[in-house]
Amino acid sequence: MEPTGSTEGKTRRHYLVIPKNGLGNRIRTLLAFVYITRKNNDKLQVYWHVSSPCPGDFEDHFAPIQSVEFIDFETSAAMQHGREKGKKKKTQAQKPVEPPPTQSSDRKEARAREKGGAGKRKPDVIYFGQAAVKTLLKRFGGMRMIPQEEVYKLYGLLQPSDCILKDIVKFSSESNIRDRIGLHVRRTDHVKQAKSNGNFSDDNFFRNVIEDEIKKNPDASFFLATDNKESQTEYLSRYGSRIVVFEQIKRLGLSSYAPRPQSSDARHTSLRTAIVDVYLLALCKRIYGSGDSSFSVMAKRLSPSVKALIESITSK
Repeated sequence: MEPTGSTEGKTRRHYLVIPKNGLGNRIRTLLAFVYITRKNNDKLQVYWHVSSPCPGDFEDHFAPIQSVEFIDFETSAAMQHGREKGKKKKTQAQKPVEPPPTQSSDRKEARAREKGGAGKRKPDVIYFGQAAVKTLLKRFGGMRMIPQEEVYKLYGLLQPSDCILKDIVKFSSESNIRDRIGLHVRRTDHVKQAKSNGNFSDDNFFRNVIEDEIKKNPDASFFLATDNKESQTEYLSRYGSRIVVFEQIKRLGLSSYAPRPQSSDARHTSLRTAIVDVYLLALCKRIYGSGDSSFSVMAKRLSPSVKALIESITSK
């Protein structure tokens, strides 16, 4: 990906981005601004608010992205106040956000040293929210949607941390993931929105997919990624050894991989498990996702770069 353009005679702009909602929505928002800011050599700072839809910090789960600086709540809040000074109204991009859970003392001290007088800086653009890549490119970059090949390259900038990558490589090898068909059954807080948009992929949809694939190939096998304990149990019970999952979700809502509580409207898996799931989906030979799910879209857009990455690792 080479979005960098000529910046001769242009003033370098400063963007503060606070992506919201779940992982897929946040990633597409982040990457859209990476493309926009790299095009003009602008400055990009991101506050990643840890919340129920996305219960983990970006820097704990992914490798750094060149030209992106992640900042803490205090720095973000100071910037917003500086930007809003003298203004009567707040835009959506300037809504205050809640502070994240307590961070390690080492990280806090490092960020405190880095921010210095950050509160005095006034970003030219403050964006709080999430949107599709094409929407953000048009609104903030004055661009039409970039070619699909460029979108794949953009998602290729996203690399999991070393420990997560090891789990992806190990499980994909043990389960022959590249010979399997990927299923992403999105439930919990997604159901209401997808139904209201008339784009909900119910269990009948996925059962038909599985049955059709078995008719085509009696030896067909599948990888299931889901955020819901009940869905996982139902598919494993119905189809047995044809389906593998990275991790079985525990009944009491505790994941052995990275514990966190369940609720009816929040995902039943940790952020770390979700990241492993999306990369394993990307490795499957075909992906059947859930309607209106940015997570399903993320898996498809990651697919070319993830397959190349795993191939380079396993061929050594």
